[in-house]
Amino acid sequence: MKTVTVTCQLITPLFMYGATKEPEIRASSIKGLLRYWWRMFHYDGNVESLKDLKEKEEKIFGSTNGRSPVQIRVKKIIQKFARNNEFPQKNIEKKDGLNYLFYFMKAGQNVKKSYIKEGGKFEIEFRYKEEEIAKEYLEALNWLQKFGGMGSRNRRGAGNFKILDISGDEGFKNKLDRCLIVDFENRSINHIYNNEICKDKVSVYRFKNEQKDDCKGEQKNKKETELEDKWIEVLNALGKKYKDFRDVKKNYIYKRFQSERKAIFGVPIIGKPKTDKVTKIKRMESPLIFKVIEVEKEKYECIVIRVHSSPLEREDELKVENKSIIDLFLQSDDFEKIYEVKEVDK
Repeated sequence: MKTVTVTCQLITPLFMYGATKEPEIRASSIKGLLRYWWRMFHYDGNVESLKDLKEKEEKIFGSTNGRSPVQIRVKKIIQKFARNNEFPQKNIEKKDGLNYLFYFMKAGQNVKKSYIKEGGKFEIEFRYKEEEIAKEYLEALNWLQKFGGMGSRNRRGAGNFKILDISGDEGFKNKLDRCLIVDFENRSINHIYNNEICKDKVSVYRFKNEQKDDCKGEQKNKKETELEDKWIEVLNALGKKYKDFRDVKKNYIYKRFQSERKAIFGVPIIGKPKTDKVTKIKRMESPLIFKVIEVEKEKYECIVIRVHSSPLEREDELKVENKSIIDLFLQSDDFEKIYEVKEVDK
């Protein structure tokens, strides 16, 4: 069998655990994520094509009827661990946004767990016979790198990573280098997140992170921090904006249909739902993904990936000013549109 090895580095902390509840980067979890993103970008919205899609998916990723023709193995290189109760780092003064996004870390027994710190490196090894099928895995890894994250709270900025290097079969490697190793320093975010990669499946917005002083109304002078804290600053700011928008006491949009409008951002919701409509859903992934990207050395930005998958947002009675709640959030001055899906069934 031929082998391709991809070296990755964590941009934000990873909360992924094995059977022992200790931090672990699991090959099975990565494979599940690759399968999810592969399915996301290959489904054309036609229910009649689902059978063919399922057959192709099983041929690539395996099923109960047969193993996958590609084997995945994770090799550890450098991993730094820390306790959940030590997070986030003490030199960040106000962490309301980050604590809101990563609330689970200090809940119950989770406070005793550890996590893998940002900066940790690991290798994913792909062993294969057929290059075409291996290519499907690497394409899905590219989507995961650009749009998603790994482990718990991966839709709220945790488990983000970047690909540093590819080694293995030279012919295959050369085909992969350009698309998998993202050069943000020489290519703009707008250039990278274009129709070729988004495929009219997701919309992408840049978070501007223009923090204002609540008292003076002037832009803050940001203090210089260590490199490892830069991602905290921008994700914390985004978390604050998200927290304020979802505050049912401050935001007028929750005066009616409170449970339903909260559920548009994902189910389950905190608190007991006040409607059977939400109770029947039981579980629904959030249509918003917060992602930290390293645009250059010591400079991080946040983007928001908008997956058009929340059935509740399309219900007219739950809209405000004829807009979905998600659109109200993303169309504020805090966000810049990078790529938008052209036609969405609203």
